[in-house]
Amino acid sequence: MKTLINLAILLLALLITLLPACQKDDPKLKQRALEFYRNAKDFNSIKTFLTPVIQESIPENLGKNFAIAGIPMDLMGVPSEILAGLGPEAITIKKRGKWSQVNVTVDTPTGSIDVPTIWVRVEGEWYLYTGTNAEIDKYGKAPYFV
Repeated sequence: MKTLINLAILLLALLITLLPACQKDDPKLKQRALEFYRNAKDFNSIKTFLTPVIQESIPENLGKNFAIAGIPMDLMGVPSEILAGLGPEAITIKKRGKWSQVNVTVDTPTGSIDVPTIWVRVEGEWYLYTGTNAEIDKYGKAPYFV
């Protein structure tokens, strides 16, 4: 019985030690999301951040006025200079398996705005998930983040 109790204590200590590591920011995702947010107003720059299934469905020479559901429209009113100046401290990440919610806090002349986006890991790379039917069919539904 004493061995079982010691084993349980050891497992609990291991879980407590590893849990924070599982919740740490993913530096690769943080950098990728930061690049996305810095270029969010330039459609030609952000195409590579979209999931492969979305990239495949975008016609050639579409133009920069094309809007896709899920791309944060909140950023459209933010001056490009402010977006270009975003740093890693503006990004927070919540992860759940192959999914992440990435939030950027943008300080504007009229106040701060928080813009959340959902990302999915596909073949080792992070992509912006817009929630289209094609994405749901291919990658599943994103979990809710609280």
